[in-house]
Amino acid sequence: MDDAADELVIRAETADDIRDVRKLNKKAFKGNDEARLVDAVREADYFIPALSLVAEKGGRIVGHILFTPPNFSPEKFGRI
Repeated sequence: MDDAADELVIRAETADDIRDVRKLNKKAFKGNDEARLVDAVREADYFIPALSLVAEKGGRIVGHILFTPPNFSPEKFGRI
């Protein structure tokens, strides 16, 4: 058994991953809404590429997480 193939690697998403991440989101959420949301966030001014991470196992994307900066405005949410 090849231990490297079983290793889960967390790394920054690359442009080459976008198609696989989109397919993963469509399958995981049984539709296009979440995949479209992730695409929209990638195009937003506040997108930070280093905060879009993929989990890779055996050369396949098996997970994705995308962090965005919070947008807490006292006018909208009150004081925290």
